[in-house]
Amino acid sequence: MLKPMLTDNQVDLLEQLDDYIEWIELSGSASSADIEYLQELINKLGESISKSEKERNELDKASTWPEAD
Repeated sequence: MLKPMLTDNQVDLLEQLDDYIEWIELSGSASSADIEYLQELINKLGESISKSEKERNELDKASTWPEAD
């Protein structure tokens, strides 16, 4: 089964994560506040992906198209 494409919001969250991690690498240090912010971004990404999966599953169940042979 193919994995679904990421939404624009999910891509944005991934870019924010990447940028922040790069900033931490360049600064050479991280505080507990930095880690909490990263965790918040990860949680938002997880929630968004979970929501997308639920919506996709609901659409699949409601689909009236017969399965291909």
